[in-house]
Amino acid sequence: MSASRTTCLALLLVAPLTIAACRTAPVYNVHHQPVPSADLEIRAEQIDRAARLQGWETERIRPGEIVATRQRGRHMAATTIRFSPDSYTMTLRNSVDFK
Repeated sequence: MSASRTTCLALLLVAPLTIAACRTAPVYNVHHQPVPSADLEIRAEQIDRAARLQGWETERIRPGEIVATRQRGRHMAATTIRFSPDSYTMTLRNSVDFK
């Protein structure tokens, strides 16, 4: 996969995470968002890299599922990312002190 395509994919994956971390933005869940097909391990690496570049910590729960967490001061957001080789779903898992 080319560098520009990987960068675009990373931005698509991280934009909802960034929105979820904003105190004044509404929760933005993503359901079955299609992405260019890739091996499941490559997809996991792309999600890890994109999330970490935006300051999120990631934990691989099982193949096809990652939990991303971001903490700023007393504020915290955690999202579950479920993915396949050709799509992903992101849902808010937990948050603390978001209005």
